[in-house]
Amino acid sequence: MDGHHQWQPRSPNRLPDLLWSSTLTRVRGEFDEMPGLRLTRLQASSLLGLPQPASGWVLERLANDGFLVRTPQGAYVRREGGV
Repeated sequence: MDGHHQWQPRSPNRLPDLLWSSTLTRVRGEFDEMPGLRLTRLQASSLLGLPQPASGWVLERLANDGFLVRTPQGAYVRREGGV
C-alpha cells in the first residue's frame, strides 16, 4: 500500500456529522451534570435514546478524548478531575 486509506462505504449506523457533534456535547453534558454517572454501552443507549452502535461510539470517543474512562466492568465514568 502507498500509505493512503482505502475508501470504504459509510456505515448505515453512522450519525450525520451535525448530529454526531451535538450528541457528543449532550452526552458530555450529562456526565458534567452527574459526575458520579456510570453507564455501560447498553445503559447509555437506553438512557440517552441512542441506537446501540452509536452509544458505544460516543462513549469511546469521549474516553479517547480523556473525558471518560472505562472501568474493568465495562462502565464509563467521568475521569477524576474532569478534562
